[in-house]
Amino acid sequence: MKLFSFFLSLSLIFSSCSLHALTIFYDPERTGEVSMLKGIKAEIKSLNPEEPFHEFTDLDALSQEESTLVLTVGTSGFTLLKDDRFKDWPVAHVSHQFFEDHETTITSAVAFFLPAYLQLLPLPEALDAQKEKITWTNGVAYHLPEKDVKAAYETLPEKPKVAPRVVILGGDTQKADHSWTPYTKVDAETLATWVAAQDDERPVIVLNGPRTGKHKADGTVDFLAHKEDMSDRITAAFMAKLKAEKPELKATLFDFQYGKTSAYKGILGALLAIKNQRLNFRGTHVLKVRLRFHDLALLFSHPKPLCLTILQSLL
Repeated sequence: MKLFSFFLSLSLIFSSCSLHALTIFYDPERTGEVSMLKGIKAEIKSLNPEEPFHEFTDLDALSQEESTLVLTVGTSGFTLLKDDRFKDWPVAHVSHQFFEDHETTITSAVAFFLPAYLQLLPLPEALDAQKEKITWTNGVAYHLPEKDVKAAYETLPEKPKVAPRVVILGGDTQKADHSWTPYTKVDAETLATWVAAQDDERPVIVLNGPRTGKHKADGTVDFLAHKEDMSDRITAAFMAKLKAEKPELKATLFDFQYGKTSAYKGILGALLAIKNQRLNFRGTHVLKVRLRFHDLALLFSHPKPLCLTILQSLL
């Protein structure tokens, strides 16, 4: 299986071209997508400090320089790809997961960049029809430098004494039409059952985020979640199920709280500092992934790829 460093793949593609400017389209309200682009831009700039970027957040204002590659990400990227005005543009689409549009939309993209762990799942139908356009990458393009998580680790009031297992709970996700797909109680309990079933007796550290339990069962926003030392119903369901499935397993929750410094980066720093640990997380409904230490390190660095192919269609 060929794996590529995401950042290095894009960076070499862009730096090897006689680019006028890289055109980028994204939705500034989608913080995860903004973070992905920050990481990509930082790496490109490290190789070519003079590289210009043309950034757009409004399709109606979008313009393209001749021979310029258009980079877009996630849900907002599909907004562009489904717009007939841009069907002949060379577009590279970056994502950390499969979306509904991967199932139904045959797009005009010249390349898709997707993390290798998605190969654990069947390819969505529309994407399978153009799988020759996929570059599988090591890690996800996020702006979370290794030095930041290491610095956060040093600030932890109590550092793990043994190599921990870390579980990251998912959260509700917003779709292109601004409706929400919930990370449900069933999702959390299924993950708890899976964690408990692992042949591993080490203590578990549980992390969540602001979108874990963001909505109540009736779909309305839970304005009490993650405030005043209160958690959320989804996290509570996970913790209860884990205890019921494996009472002897020690599990510590680092709950996200608005207005307080999150332990998230510090715990990820602990995983980098201690060998032989495991990171378990649930990105979307059916995806369960276990990363080894080596794989985790790839998420926070820009390593040389095992094998690098510069896609000729992008040159």
